Amino acid sequence: MKLLTRTIVTFFLGTICLVGIVHTVSHTIILNSYIRLENEEESGTVQQISSAMDNQYSALNAKLTDWASWDDTYKFVQNNNSAYIESNLTPASLNTFGVSYLLFYNSTGGLVYGIGVDLGNSSKMPVPQSVLSVISATPQVLNFPKINSNFTGLAVVPEGPIILASQPILTSEGKGPVEGTLVFARWFDSQYLQQFSATTRIPLSEELYSNWQESNPVSTYISIPPSTYIHPVNADSIAGYYMLNDIHGLPALVLGTIQPRSVYQQGLTTLNYVDLSVGVVCVVFSIAMLLLAEGFVLSRLRKLVTDVVSITSHDDLSAKVTVSGNDEIATLSGSINGMLGELEKKTAQLTKAERFSAIGELATMVAHDLRNPLQGISNAAFYLKRTKGPSASAKEIEMLALIEDDVIYSDKIVNDLLDYSRNIRLELTETNPRLLLKETLSTIKVPENVHLQDETDDSPTLKLDVDKIRRTFTNIINNAIDAMPDGGPLLIRARKSGQMIDFVFTDGGAGMDKEVQEKIFTPLYTTKAKGMGFGLSISKRIVEAHGGHISVESAVGKGTTFTISLPLNIDSRAGENY
Repeated sequence: MKLLTRTIVTFFLGTICLVGIVHTVSHTIILNSYIRLENEEESGTVQQISSAMDNQYSALNAKLTDWASWDDTYKFVQNNNSAYIESNLTPASLNTFGVSYLLFYNSTGGLVYGIGVDLGNSSKMPVPQSVLSVISATPQVLNFPKINSNFTGLAVVPEGPIILASQPILTSEGKGPVEGTLVFARWFDSQYLQQFSATTRIPLSEELYSNWQESNPVSTYISIPPSTYIHPVNADSIAGYYMLNDIHGLPALVLGTIQPRSVYQQGLTTLNYVDLSVGVVCVVFSIAMLLLAEGFVLSRLRKLVTDVVSITSHDDLSAKVTVSGNDEIATLSGSINGMLGELEKKTAQLTKAERFSAIGELATMVAHDLRNPLQGISNAAFYLKRTKGPSASAKEIEMLALIEDDVIYSDKIVNDLLDYSRNIRLELTETNPRLLLKETLSTIKVPENVHLQDETDDSPTLKLDVDKIRRTFTNIINNAIDAMPDGGPLLIRARKSGQMIDFVFTDGGAGMDKEVQEKIFTPLYTTKAKGMGFGLSISKRIVEAHGGHISVESAVGKGTTFTISLPLNIDSRAGENY
């Protein structure tokens, strides 16, 4: 698939995903906000019902106070006189109070007189035994801790829900002793509900809590303590319910109202506009971004691909791609050019490495072939030196010494060739920095004009191939001595660095320039008149076989510092690939 096609598909899928995400997020956040606002509004409506119900109780209590704190009522419960009944307790007069029953109890809780009124036709009706039973079974209706106490509540009897209000019977001055209790009762029927709805201007319905709970599990509702429940009926209506507790504190009656979901519908309309707007914006934005991507990115990438394909087809690593701009594509182009240059360099190095490999194989053959004649020359020189004895001339002695030195030097070259061409095997033993350096220096003749300063310690304990590391140290120290023909300082330090230990060799010699530093570890490279340039390359292999590394810092005229870093804990398999 072409990059342009991929980009188009990506923008298309991205647009769909973006629109989907915005739709989901907006519906989750915005619509939830509208639903929360709707619930708050409906909760306010239900709270209005609650407040109106409290007002109903207060109004009933106010009417009850006029009757309970009255000398005539006070005397009536004492003597049950008929004049009080004929003057005050007629159905027509009681109908104006809006109560269904007036019940007079004496101080011992006995019923003195009770009257019921049918509020529909103002006719007298008997007091149900169920109402009397509820009152007598509820102590808080008849007994008051203080003379200014009162009681209002709801009771559910077989005939239906009924509102009860009671106060102690006192004198007109509101004083006692309490002579009894006056109870007002009003059926919570359809007539009362109609009047209540008219008062609150809210269409209401009523249902016993037991019946309502069976068809409306409370767990599916949004509850707003203490007794308000909100429930969406459908997309157009929402129901709010207010729970009325009975005189025992248990849910008894549910007042409900159903309101149109205007806030929710407004939220849906808003979200539709949001979805449409976001969709249009995303499509326009995607097209614009696609055109910009084509002009500023894709066309340049195609040019870069063309250049790379051209270089690959012509197999010319010296060619370069076009670099333009100052962005990631330009950086990529520069990196490709750098990679091509590095490939060209690595190719040259690989060719050189192949040459070194061939040299290594040849070195092994030559070294083995030279050992026998060198041994013969050494034996012959030893024989001549022994047979001549004291009779040898000074010139003969000089020549024999020269032969022995050249044989030793040639043998060293042979050993270097063999060491470079074969794998390194480590024989690990324990030592410490000071002991390691002491053993190394015991085999080196340090000139008097070289001031060697040893700053190594007896710790930490190291486990390494002592002979090979001594050979490396010997090579570094001899090079430092050779770099200071007129003498100078040679400082050797050992310092712990994490899980490594660094051996630092600093001399005061002539130093090296950058070009020499880059080649100093290359086999067959040397700046000395004698030598084949294997010393530092072998030293580098030995250090790396231990899992360490060697580095050099130098400046012309300011001396040279070699740093050899070795791990404190060397892997037992170290050196297998060297």
